[in-house]
Amino acid sequence: MDVSDCLTSIVDYYINDCPNISSLPLLVKIINAQPDSGHSLKHIRATNFEETFSDTSILDTLAKITDGTYYGLSSTGLADETNYPKPVLDGIINVGGNCY
Repeated sequence: MDVSDCLTSIVDYYINDCPNISSLPLLVKIINAQPDSGHSLKHIRATNFEETFSDTSILDTLAKITDGTYYGLSSTGLADETNYPKPVLDGIINVGGNCY
């Protein structure tokens, strides 16, 4: 799936139980393409995923989406900032790292 031309204008991100899409790498791509202030992306929901990252950069992205400017979506894809004040991520994230 190539969404390169519209990364900066995506407002809602909803992926539910879709093993053919690497949902978190795609989310990171969207977030990195948008400016920190005034970003288009507002609502996030990704469920039933299992992703593995070789470094800890995903943790920076996860921290970024909890800054109060991103919200969740209901299980039917409806934006509801009252019931979903934070993005909804429900899956497994494996992070490789070094321990000293």
